[in-house]
Order: sequence, then structure tokens, then C-alpha cells
Amino acid sequence: MKTTLITYCSKKPNLLLEKPLVHKQPRVTNKVPRERKPLHCKTNGDPTVESVSHEDKHLLMLLLGLSYWVQGFRCLPWMGVNFYMKDNMKIDSQTLQLMHNIGNLPMVAKPIFGIFSDVVYVGDKHRLPYISIGVVLQALSWGGMALIPSSSKYLPAMMACLLLSNLGASITEVIADTILTEFAKKVSPGSINIHSYAWMVLLTGGILGNVFAGFILKHHHPKITFLIFSLLLFPQLLISLVTKEHVLDQTNSKGTEYPKKIKKVIEKNLTTAIKAISKLRIFRLIIWVLASTAMVPTLSSALFYYYTQHLKIKPSVIGASKVLGMVGVLIGSFLYGRFFSNISLDVYSRGIQFLYAIVIFSNLLLINRANLAMGISDEACMLCVAVVAEVVGQMRMLPFMATVALGSPTGYEGSVPAVFAAGMCLSNIISELVGASLSSFLHISHGNFEGLHSGILVQFFAALVPLALVPRLPSSKPQG
Repeated sequence: MKTTLITYCSKKPNLLLEKPLVHKQPRVTNKVPRERKPLHCKTNGDPTVESVSHEDKHLLMLLLGLSYWVQGFRCLPWMGVNFYMKDNMKIDSQTLQLMHNIGNLPMVAKPIFGIFSDVVYVGDKHRLPYISIGVVLQALSWGGMALIPSSSKYLPAMMACLLLSNLGASITEVIADTILTEFAKKVSPGSINIHSYAWMVLLTGGILGNVFAGFILKHHHPKITFLIFSLLLFPQLLISLVTKEHVLDQTNSKGTEYPKKIKKVIEKNLTTAIKAISKLRIFRLIIWVLASTAMVPTLSSALFYYYTQHLKIKPSVIGASKVLGMVGVLIGSFLYGRFFSNISLDVYSRGIQFLYAIVIFSNLLLINRANLAMGISDEACMLCVAVVAEVVGQMRMLPFMATVALGSPTGYEGSVPAVFAAGMCLSNIISELVGASLSSFLHISHGNFEGLHSGILVQFFAALVPLALVPRLPSSKPQG
């Protein structure tokens, strides 16, 4: 989308008065005239954008890159949580899955954080203080988890730390996505390079996080992952404190409404966000994402215990599967942008959802030990299945996230994408809860995996059900 920049230069004219104006005396006042900020440029229909230095832009880009890198690197402590609870706290797979669900509840509150960041200032800043707050919450929670004794009676304290961690993560993720959208719209309009940059940095963080997780968990206690991640948060905090925010020049000005009329401002933004997502195109996308995810019960914890307890697959192999999966997502993202980005959403969704069902079904190779009959080791088979599952799972959501971002009205870049992200988190929680209930119904535990075969079949057929909703999707993408 090309944007024409119209430059306005305001100069006061020199008035040559032949006769002095003596009939009116100037009114004496103690008020100091308020300074006006010059408008350097203005876009067609867009808010004004102040001219900023390249250094300020680069510092903001550095903050964005570090935020997405840390977001991807969160897989390091979360893999540590899985092994810590299994090996040190001795909890079963259903409890582990339920703790993941409860811990993810703050992610559902993303629309609240998005709306607050749209309208509520912290001091004289708009977005960046929220990143600082989120980073501090994460550092406190992961540092606290490293101090909790390895006993099941401290499970409530562990749960509180996980909730606090995801609260901070959800805040930073919403603000990073918001700043990314604003930066792309107002500083570099029409450019997709910044979105590719963020996506690549996110995946790079995930790759490195999984590499370190596999190495650390093989040689050290899982708590080391908590300490390492908490220390890595401090550079992000420092940069968020020193970055200048005038690069963005948001449309929602602080004005005189704060804090007296803040409730009305939030209600207005919430109404606007609801109207935006109620548009037919975005509404159908959200419904399909919710349905295609929530309908499929997740058996992630049961499979994790099956791999590590029954098949005796080492943490380094688990980490390698995640690394290869992230590399696969990088390649898939490149191929999508190069060859498949112009495919209609209904055709793309039909193909990727069917492929997702096939990937789920392929888990039966390991469960039935058919891989051994074909001469494929358990480690190699698990790597192949896990890598393809990671790639397909990420690629299912890629075009929908971009579509919702493009459909966000100017000034509400935090609210609308946050609603979509909350819908994704909610659908994942529903899927996990249904999966935990299915595991309990089939009597799947760390010592009994006989029901896992039936659970995979239920997953496979459930993944085929959303194909009936594909014709209701829009066939084309909205234009930004």
C-alpha cells in the first residue's frame, strides 16, 4: 500500500503595518503561551508522524527484536518446567496438563491489556512502560520458581509463579505486537520487512531456546533454565527504559481526559474493537480458529510422558525435535511468502487442516511400534513426527494473524489483535482441558499408555470436523 506524504511547512507571515493599532491595548495576562509542536508531515487519512532520527528508529527496532527473541526463548524455561514437574515433583500427566491450562489463563486477558495500552498512559509514555512492567513480572516469577523446594506440597506456589510469568508475558507480547503494527503503519507504511524481521527473530529465539534446553536438561538441574531466563530479561528491561517513544506518535492523545474520564475512553475503545472484530471477514476468521483448535483434544502431556517414560527418549532428542521444528517453520514461512501467500484462505485452510489431521494420525506409528517393523528407530520417528507437527501447527495460524493485523483500525492496533490472540489462547485451553479429560477417561497415566491409541484416533477424527466450516471462510484477504 503506497502512502503519499504531504509536507506542511508553517511560517508566520511578516505583517507590515503602516499605522499602529492604538485603539486596542493588549490584554495583560500571567498565562504563559502554550508551545505548539510543529507538524512535520501528514499522511492521507493517517495521524501525523513526527520526524525521528535513524538512531531512535534503530533503538525501537532493537527493542522489538529483543522482545520477540525473548518471546521465542521462553521455550527454555517451559521445557524445564515439564521435566521438573515430571522428575522432581513427581506429578502425573493430567496434573501437568491442567497446570499448563491454569498457567495460560492470563493469556486470555490480552484484550484488556491491549485496550489499556491504547488509552492509558503511564507517566508521559504510552506503550513502553507496559513492556517494562511485563518484564519485571516475568523476572520475579522465574527467579522465584528457582527458589521453590522440589516437593509436590509446593505445587500451589509453583502455580502462582506460572500465573505471574504468563501475566507478564501476555503484557509484553500484546505491546510488542502493537508497536510492530504501529511502526509498520506510521514509520514504514506498506512495508512487510518489519513483520518478516519479527517473525524470524521469534523463531531464532525458539531455536536457540530449545538447543540450550536440550543441553542443560541433559547435564544440569531443570531449575538452571529458570535462572538463565530470568537473567536474560534484564537487557530487555534496560532497553525498554531508555527507548524514546515519540517514534510512534499514537493517535490517542493523553489530553485532559486522564484520569477523570478514563472509564469513558476505555468503553469507547472496547466498543470500537468489538465493532472491528464483528466485521464479517474478521469474525469468520476468529470463529474458524476457535473451532479448528478447540474441537481437537490435546494429548501433549500424555505423549510427553510416553516419549520420556515408556520410550526412554532423552531430553536432548526432545530439544532437537523442537529445534528442527522451528527451522522447518522458518523454511515454511519463506515458502509461504514466496509461493502461497496469494492462495485464497478457504483453499489454504482446507489443505493445511487436512495435513494437520494426517500429522496427528502419524503418532500411531510410534504407539503401535510400526516404525520398528520399517527399520526406523523410535528417536528418528519421533523427530519426524514432532517436526512436521510443529511446522503444520504454526503454519495453520500464519495467514490469519496477518489478516487480523491488517484489519485493525488505526489507533486500535492493541485492541483488535489482542482479541484474536485471546481467542487463540482460549481455544488452546479448551483443547487442553478436553484432552486432559480424555486422558482421564481412557486411564492414560505415566505407567499405563494402553488408551493412547484410542485417544489419537479421537484426535484424528476431531481434526477433520472443522473442514466442514472452511466454505464459510472469506476467499480473499482484506487489504491493508
